[in-house]
Amino acid sequence: MGVRLDLGANGSGARQISHPDSAVKALVIPTNEQWLIARGAPGLAGQWAPETKARDDVITPPSLAPNPSH
Repeated sequence: MGVRLDLGANGSGARQISHPDSAVKALVIPTNEQWLIARGAPGLAGQWAPETKARDDVITPPSLAPNPSH
């Protein structure tokens, strides 16, 4: 494919990690894997325990969760 990585850029956390002479530009796409896993967990829990209803507020920080008393 012609990708040539710049090991220094890759090790430093740079956004572009391809070497300037690379035929293809390689970029790093930041993700938040922990958030993605947490977001999918309630749905998976519902598959294993159908009687347990997955709720969106399970992973919502308490400061953002709906407050039924208001």
